[in-house]
Amino acid sequence: MFWFLLFLISLASCSPTKDLVKRGLSCDLFPSSSADLPVFHLNVGNMIRQNVFPVDHTPSLQELPLRTWAYSGPGHHITFRAWRSADQQGEYGSGYWANFEIQVTAPLSLFVNFAAQSRRSGSDPGLSQISNRIAEGSGSSLYPRRTTYSVYVGNIHQNVGFTATGNWRR
Repeated sequence: MFWFLLFLISLASCSPTKDLVKRGLSCDLFPSSSADLPVFHLNVGNMIRQNVFPVDHTPSLQELPLRTWAYSGPGHHITFRAWRSADQQGEYGSGYWANFEIQVTAPLSLFVNFAAQSRRSGSDPGLSQISNRIAEGSGSSLYPRRTTYSVYVGNIHQNVGFTATGNWRR
């Protein structure tokens, strides 16, 4: 009986409550919901097509400066850049690497999906490549944390679209 009572008390202490911050819970057993900030969404296709650098070369900030996300605001500032490698013949066949770099200055983190997609048409068999992971926020520091995403795109694919989307997380 004692164990059952202890179990009920622990369940009650871990339930969501209205008095807490909207995106928080009173216990770590439940995952946090997304923050009340704008959804991160960018179409970076033109940026990738315009910025071509040699294979295995990460451009410096002078070669390819960061751009600021239009919805950055107090408490959540995002800068980003995107580029591709020159065409190469490698273990995956002829193609290039598309890269997306994001820097987050915020107490929250951002779960990012960087996607390359093309539709089937003619000789193009279609493409759907996604690289995703958490872009960690800087916490209370004013210095951003850098996260880079990469996808390989074969030269057989035509009209490839590149997007970066994300949701804020605690």
